[in-house]
Amino acid sequence: MDILTFDDFINLPMSNSKAYILGLLLPKIVISRSNENNKHYVTGQINHGYQNKPEDSDIMAHYISLNKFFLNEKINIEILFNNQLKSFSQNTLRFISLRGIGFAVCFPIDNSKIINFSSANINNNLYNNIRKTLISQVNKITQKHAPYFLAATIDGRSSVDTTLKCVSLDIDTDNNLNTSLRYITEDLLNMDINLNDRTGRSDSTRMNQLRYKEDSVKDFFRLHSNIIFSKFRRNKIEEIIIR
Repeated sequence: MDILTFDDFINLPMSNSKAYILGLLLPKIVISRSNENNKHYVTGQINHGYQNKPEDSDIMAHYISLNKFFLNEKINIEILFNNQLKSFSQNTLRFISLRGIGFAVCFPIDNSKIINFSSANINNNLYNNIRKTLISQVNKITQKHAPYFLAATIDGRSSVDTTLKCVSLDIDTDNNLNTSLRYITEDLLNMDINLNDRTGRSDSTRMNQLRYKEDSVKDFFRLHSNIIFSKFRRNKIEEIIIR
């Protein structure tokens, strides 16, 4: 079974695994390069900061459980650890070492060798085209698959706010992205959310933030904690929100 490229992934029919992967990819578009062979990828990050980091055993347990899920779904995805990758910075137009610890699902970009990554215009078009393609797929998600999308947003880059008792994640600034995230969370899952849109504000250089409010997290966790594959993040939710 061949490793899926980004185009291969987009052409898959909707499924639990596809919805889950979309939940890793869409909130923040990341293009990465392998340190080993300079191959370029669209990556869905499972990332933890250093301030409140999991043990290495937690990272490995997450890696193993996610691999098992993909194998059961009969899809072959390349997964690389953060120290094997550099991510592209749209600010500096350079590939830089990933901050934080974790790993990423990686989809090779077809024809990436002909992309001029040093051109701001080309890169803006590339990111916008990737986001537009992903949003077109997210809009095909049904109520059946929606929990997998949301679980992935928790597994991927979320944090638990100890003051507000919510789960939050930084997301790209894009109105169409906001609409798609509201479709999944509010329309399909009936969740109470806060979407902190910083466009036009003094702190607009920061990313937007999506927050899942306390009661909605409790309801989701009661029904779907089994598809949150990160034991570390499950434990944090239990410790700060559930108990």
